[in-house]
Amino acid sequence: MIFEKAKAQFPHRYTMEHIPAWASKQLPNGKYPAPQYKTDREWFKNTEFYDPKKPVSEQHATKNSCYSKNPSWPMGQYLDKPLRG
Repeated sequence: MIFEKAKAQFPHRYTMEHIPAWASKQLPNGKYPAPQYKTDREWFKNTEFYDPKKPVSEQHATKNSCYSKNPSWPMGQYLDKPLRG
């Protein structure tokens, strides 16, 4: 997967560079979600994308979803206020 294509295909990623609309919704604990990664490059490096050459049983990602792992939580896991760009 190419970086620019991945960013366009997966607009729900949450980094300090890319804040999706869902990140402004308050959680049941009264806090707001924090970005999982500092940069889009960090997200890309820690995300598995579907590979049509690999057996489905060996993948976490699907054709329509990616699988992010190793979040660095640069601001912690929760925020008192929603993050603004």
